[in-house]
Amino acid sequence: MPQLLLAGDRNITNAASPRNGILEVTTNNPSGWTKEMHHEIGNIVLADGSVQQLSILRLQETIANTGLATNHLQMPILVP
Repeated sequence: MPQLLLAGDRNITNAASPRNGILEVTTNNPSGWTKEMHHEIGNIVLADGSVQQLSILRLQETIANTGLATNHLQMPILVP
């Protein structure tokens, strides 16, 4: 059964920038974690309520297993 992403660390990234606070995550644009937190490892919450700490490779696998072509993630909007 596919697992949807509900929440995660703010250091998720891909080749695109968030638009209006939304980051579109797809298998066509490999996602990863920045180095600013957890040194390229991050945490996500899945629809089953579990929390997973994932490497970049496991993050990409998890996104591919959501069953969605595009995942829309709400990102924090940081202002200086």
